[in-house]
Amino acid sequence: MQIVINPTEAPSIRNERVLAALGYIPPWIDSAFTDHPSEVVDYVMNTCYQMGGGPQDGFTMLDDGTMLYSGDPPLVPIAMYLPDKKDTHLAQGWVYKVFQYDYGYVNFVRADGFHMTRMD
Repeated sequence: MQIVINPTEAPSIRNERVLAALGYIPPWIDSAFTDHPSEVVDYVMNTCYQMGGGPQDGFTMLDDGTMLYSGDPPLVPIAMYLPDKKDTHLAQGWVYKVFQYDYGYVNFVRADGFHMTRMD
């Protein structure tokens, strides 16, 4: 799995702070991409996080992963996770990209949409 810190190169994100803020999420995503590629969201939310978590409606995603929610400032990703076999994930309709944000937000991206949730 590839991890891209501050994928939008936002000046407000201090890279040295990001590594400490990622917490348990990187190994969970890596395990899901490697061992459970067809069920990334379910595996991460129910097996790793163990709290479930349905999608939060009302968000709009920009091409760079920035999330917009009416009345709130833009939510810029602090990290992006890509599976080693991204093309396979895309072809199968599986999650092929995951963004992590401040405030415990995580966004699982598929070709047909996204699943924005909070893991706090």
